[in-house]
Amino acid sequence: MTQLVSIKFPLKLLISMLVISSFGLCAKQLNFNKYNQGNSIEFNYVWLDENEMQQTFAFQLTKKDLSNEYRHFKALRPSLLRMFSLKQLKIAISELDPRAGKVKILPSQTNIEFTLQSQDPKWPAKTEAKLNQVYLDSLKEYLRQEYYIEFNGIIGSEQSNTIHFKPDHQRFVNEGTDATAPIIKALKEKMPNATARVMAKFLLSWIQTIPYDEMESRTTSNGAGYLPPIHVLNHNKGDCDSKATLFAHIMKQLYPKLRMVMIFLPEHALLGMNVSVLSDDKSIEVDGLNFVLTEPVGPALIPFADAADSSLRYIDSGIYNIEKLY
Repeated sequence: MTQLVSIKFPLKLLISMLVISSFGLCAKQLNFNKYNQGNSIEFNYVWLDENEMQQTFAFQLTKKDLSNEYRHFKALRPSLLRMFSLKQLKIAISELDPRAGKVKILPSQTNIEFTLQSQDPKWPAKTEAKLNQVYLDSLKEYLRQEYYIEFNGIIGSEQSNTIHFKPDHQRFVNEGTDATAPIIKALKEKMPNATARVMAKFLLSWIQTIPYDEMESRTTSNGAGYLPPIHVLNHNKGDCDSKATLFAHIMKQLYPKLRMVMIFLPEHALLGMNVSVLSDDKSIEVDGLNFVLTEPVGPALIPFADAADSSLRYIDSGIYNIEKLY
C-alpha cells in the first residue's frame, strides 16, 4: 500500500506598514549626529515638538551592542524554512522502524512531498500524522529562532482568513534591555519621577521625528523592512511597527508594570497604553481594560492619546487586530 503526502508551506508575510495621517504638523528632526567615543557611540538629537519647542536628547550605546544586537535578524525566506523542516523530517524518518514501512521524500521546489509504503494498512496514516506534527514543530522552532510568530489576518479585512507571519514584536519589546539600558538611564536623569503620560509625550515627539522609512512591501521583502529597536536608532529611520516597538521597548523598561498593546490596522500599526483615560483621550478597550491610543510613527506630530483619522475609522469599524505586549 503506497500513499502520497504533500506538506504545503502557508507562508505569507504581513504587508508593509504605511500611515496616512490627517494631521497637518509634521515632525522635524533639526539635527542628528553620532560621535565616536572609543568603545561607544554618542547619539545626539535636536528636534521641534508639537508646540514648535526645541527639544534635545543624548545618550551613548556601546559599539559591541550596536554591531551584535539582533545582527542575525533577517528576512523570513520560505526556502530556508523548507530546508529546516526538511532536515527535521529526515531525522524523524531515519528513526522509524524500517520493518514497519518505508518513507520516500520526493523532489519538489516548493512543498515537501513523500510517499509512505507498508503492508500494515494503519501504518501510513499513523506515520503521516507523526511526520505532520514534526513539520508543525519545526515550523514553530524555526519561527522562534528567527524572531517571527504566526499572526491572524486583520479582522474584518480581506486578510481575515489568512495566516501570516510577522516579527515577534513582544519579544523585541521585552528583550535586548542591556543594550538599551543607557537610554533608560539618560531618560531618568533628564526627566526624574516623570509619570508614564509625561514620559510618553516626550518619547512620542522624539521618535516621531526619527525619519519614516517607507520599506518595500512585506509581501515581497519577506519582513526585511522591520528594524529591531537598537537598529532604528543606529540607522536613524524606521517604519511604523519598528518605531512603535522602539517606543514600547523603552516605556516597558521605565514602567515595568505598564500594560501595552500593538494595534494592527490594514497597512498601519499603532500602540495602546493602559493609563488613566482623560475626557478627550482616544482609547480602545481590550479584555475590559482601556488603552489610550499612541501613534509613534510620524511624520505627523500626533499628540499623545490621539490618532490619525484613518486609524480611528478602522478602529471604530472593528477592522484591526491586537497583540498584547505584556
